[in-house]
Amino acid sequence: MIQFYLNEVVFGTAFGIAIGPHGADIFDPRSWDFSTTFITREITRIVLATGLFAIGVELPKSYMAKHGKSLLVMVVPTMAIGWLIVA
Repeated sequence: MIQFYLNEVVFGTAFGIAIGPHGADIFDPRSWDFSTTFITREITRIVLATGLFAIGVELPKSYMAKHGKSLLVMVVPTMAIGWLIVA
């Protein structure tokens, strides 16, 4: 028996594509006005921060000691480039 390891991100993305403007056209954020877009962005930031915090809490205690160097190599340049683009 083949076992697939799919998490909620894959299902959420597939659901979003299915009901979005390129699928069934039930949910079309491009048609919203500015106030709705602002509220949606703020809610998205809260949900993203909560999700990232939950992922960090679920990591084993030894994860940072084992993978700290590779995380620094990936995170620091990415954040620096992001700050340069935004600034």
